[in-house]
Amino acid sequence: MLKVKFVGASEGITGSCSWLWHTETNTQFLVDCGMHQGTHEEEWKNYQPFEFDPKQIQYVLLTHAHIDHCGLLPKLIKGGFKGWVYCTQATKEIAELMLMDAAKIGDLFQETDVRLIKWHVIDAGDFSWNKTLRLADGLSTTFKRSSHVLGACGISVTWSVNEDSKELKSIYFSGDIGCQLDDNAYLPLMKSDHQPYPKTNYIVMESTYGAVERDPGFKDANNRIDVLGKIICEAAYQKGGTVLIPAFSFHRTQEIIMDLLCWQWSRWPKSEYAGLMGGDKLKEDGTESYEKPLRILCDSPLGHRINEVYASQISKRLSNGKYQYLNKELAGRLSCSEGESSKLFSELVNTGCIYRKGHLIRCLTPENRKKTRYPESNSKYSVIIASSGMCDNGPVVEYIKKMRRDPKNTIVLTGYQSSGSLGRQLLEQSELEGVGSKQAQVINMSGYYSGHADQAKLLDYVFSLGSYSQESKPAHIFINHGIDDTKNALKLAIQERSGQKLHGDREVKSVEIAKKEWFDLNAGAYIDSQNEHSDQLMGRLASIEDKLSRLTDEISGLKLARY
Repeated sequence: MLKVKFVGASEGITGSCSWLWHTETNTQFLVDCGMHQGTHEEEWKNYQPFEFDPKQIQYVLLTHAHIDHCGLLPKLIKGGFKGWVYCTQATKEIAELMLMDAAKIGDLFQETDVRLIKWHVIDAGDFSWNKTLRLADGLSTTFKRSSHVLGACGISVTWSVNEDSKELKSIYFSGDIGCQLDDNAYLPLMKSDHQPYPKTNYIVMESTYGAVERDPGFKDANNRIDVLGKIICEAAYQKGGTVLIPAFSFHRTQEIIMDLLCWQWSRWPKSEYAGLMGGDKLKEDGTESYEKPLRILCDSPLGHRINEVYASQISKRLSNGKYQYLNKELAGRLSCSEGESSKLFSELVNTGCIYRKGHLIRCLTPENRKKTRYPESNSKYSVIIASSGMCDNGPVVEYIKKMRRDPKNTIVLTGYQSSGSLGRQLLEQSELEGVGSKQAQVINMSGYYSGHADQAKLLDYVFSLGSYSQESKPAHIFINHGIDDTKNALKLAIQERSGQKLHGDREVKSVEIAKKEWFDLNAGAYIDSQNEHSDQLMGRLASIEDKLSRLTDEISGLKLARY
């Protein structure tokens, strides 16, 4: 039997963690082990004991490197976990950076705990998606691409129903589902998501925006870039101010860099603001440069280190020669080749900047940042990208202090701002002050950059099978990773579409909100509390037996040492 219990993200958005137990081989493993974030009540949960014994967990299958999915891995190590964490190379490298950063600002774990994590990289060497990885006899896993962030995956777990039968069942964990579509990869970098397997029996899916239909304007790449470009031209060129863009170090910073390059190279020269650059002039070295080029500074210590991962991973290719992650649309927006677009992060990391016709994007390294007095010394830049995204920590705090009281300046928020954060305060104050404020203008562009699928995409993720519809099986859907309203809205939407029985759609057997109770995936039913209590006792007994075994070994060692 394989059973599952949704111990995290079943009561909210953060803290993703699903506990699975394959009873035939006594293999216990997790899909994600994330930190609770947001309110003090949520963060308090991080300090409570795990519902499972970390010593009994043999694997963690990790969907991606956001802290709400990987942030408790070091705590798992502290609790005695000695198994392997399965993930992509990009997720491994970024998770290490994110966790080391978290260790510096928190007290839940130390950097030494992060260094003890044992990683099993699933895409090393000659790799293709859907590669089967054995976990135990009759138990395996495969990873499929997600467009949420670099390295992100959906994860399928397959098991034999019993030893005497060849019948297989599978459960698919979506992780965080990205926005990209096969015919509209509108965010800067990633290819579209892979769909769950047609024959999967269960789908566990997120519901962050399960009640939201995103505005079509947010799904238009050129529209997003033009909106950002207009903000820059009006603030920096017409008002003589500076544009500050607080940004998350992971993925949002990299997306904004690519959008700014697209504006500099491709969109601006064709826009109504083209005259603001002045004409081309020939420099003494023979190169051309605009009279008033756009100069951009990226001040994000963690973002710089993550840029190094993007430099090596965004250009990575599969065994068939195709890019593993990078979409082809970016090259078109930049008016360059795919090969050139794939090397931009390498150029940024190796030279510290990207320079074209006087346009400049410069990234401060942690080393040269120590030599720079900011923000005074950065007044020559028209645009500054700075961490952190919610404005509570990092270099952005000083920039806001310097820039907030000048109405010539503009602050562009590009991500979710939690309650109580400085970013949320800036938004709320700006709304109260309105037109004519003597403060910097605050503009919210977070809707353009959200990396979570909206309801329409979530429904297609579940249902759309295309040419594989004849091979499909009815699926049981678990909804998690969302607040109650969004989970219920998505559940209702799935039920409504299921009732339409559209051609090419997956048949949905049932849909429910994920619970913190054991579910028997063989039988398709929750396990009653009495049996669950017996399982808990068996788990504790196994833990005691493990401790007794180690004590016996230690005593034997002491006896040998005495002689």
